Amino acid sequence: MNIGQSIKQLRKERGISQKELSSLVGTSQTHLSLVESGKRDCSTKFLKAISKKLNVPLPVLFWFASEKEDYPCDKSHYETIKPIIDQMIKSLL
Repeated sequence: MNIGQSIKQLRKERGISQKELSSLVGTSQTHLSLVESGKRDCSTKFLKAISKKLNVPLPVLFWFASEKEDYPCDKSHYETIKPIIDQMIKSLL
């Protein structure tokens, strides 16, 4: 799971800078940068604040962060299904 990549992608799609988002959630730009690069873990409270400011439900943030390795079942379906579901969710946001 790459939650940092998910945050970064959604932030950029919304045209929000790291500096702006970090200010909105009450953290430093350095901390947000470390989270986005996967060098720092963060709390659920922090993720809730991020998802709220990005106007995305927290489970959607987790969905976008999911990776093939996160699924114990037949991974061949992941590559087919994930992009389709990603597009469906993005069309609703």
